Amino acid sequence: MLPIGLDQDGDVYTGGRQVGIRVDPEDGGFYLAADMEGKGKGIGWAAAGIFARIGKADSNGKWIWMTGSKATGDSKPGQFCKPSQFMGIINGWLFVGDWNGQIRIFDKNTGLYAGSVLRENADNSPSDEYMMNVELTEGQVFRSRLDGNDYVVAGECCGQKVFQISGLDEIERFSAPVVQ
Repeated sequence: MLPIGLDQDGDVYTGGRQVGIRVDPEDGGFYLAADMEGKGKGIGWAAAGIFARIGKADSNGKWIWMTGSKATGDSKPGQFCKPSQFMGIINGWLFVGDWNGQIRIFDKNTGLYAGSVLRENADNSPSDEYMMNVELTEGQVFRSRLDGNDYVVAGECCGQKVFQISGLDEIERFSAPVVQ
């Protein structure tokens, strides 16, 4: 598959590092996560890229939304170091893994950022049970058939960790007319 990237204006480029495509089983649309390698701004691994975005297209390839931006240091809400994969959808929430060890949560229909799971693996942060020790390389979210709870299995080079996700039902969705 040809690697592609999206810039801040939504233009599509080839030659980037395409990192993930996932089909939405409900509507046939697809999600794309991409980042572009290059000499960017920032410190550490944040400086190794020009931009990082995720987006959703309909089943015909027409863009519905694009969101996210490239972190230039410790990432802020909605920013990525390198979006590494789509981990799944639970109750309309799209979970996207980032190499910095965080898992971002977005509304799957609008791209609205809702929050993060896990803490960023920053250089001076003490490691704890809510942080990946190295880059987040793989993962999956799911609702257990046994207890009805939501979980994430997050993988790194040294193994995998399982976390229970709580609070998804407490996130309030809202809508308003779009003004241009």
